[in-house]
Amino acid sequence: MENQISQFEPIKILLFGDCLTGKSSLLIRYFEDEFYDYPGYGSELYLKLLKRGKEEIKIQLWKYLSNEKLQFFRRHLYNTISFVIICYDVTNRKSFQKAYNWYLNFKNNQINNKLMVLSLIGNKCDLQEELRQVSYQEGQQLAQSLGMVFFEASAKTGYQVKELFDFIIEQTLNIN
Repeated sequence: MENQISQFEPIKILLFGDCLTGKSSLLIRYFEDEFYDYPGYGSELYLKLLKRGKEEIKIQLWKYLSNEKLQFFRRHLYNTISFVIICYDVTNRKSFQKAYNWYLNFKNNQINNKLMVLSLIGNKCDLQEELRQVSYQEGQQLAQSLGMVFFEASAKTGYQVKELFDFIIEQTLNIN
């Protein structure tokens, strides 16, 4: 039986990660099919409407709010989303090491146990191999140990970005 999503129930996705890991660039690549190399700061909300047969699927993608004054809003958001993405830069080991902290932050602030999908994304895999500080296998192992889905992607080239979001949408439709 095919799932039916009401036009009033958007798929809500939350994106975490350290500064300069390419979170904003990933979003722009998916939502606008462009690449801008700029540091996005603060919170961002992206909206997209997809047609799937006769269904209209609304997507809301929130980039993490780091302002502690917004703790209540963040907790509310944590408990209404369907998919979590934690992003790190494959050329920055520190961002990879902190991915676990982002995971714990989310898990410790989530109030209900709503079924959702968690994913770990290694971004910037287009950069020269000698710049890489985190192997594909390390990313895959961390994701597996935390029960997360793993992708490597490149916002710059678009590698795996569409596939990532197609997977997110399909998984979210299957759990709702």
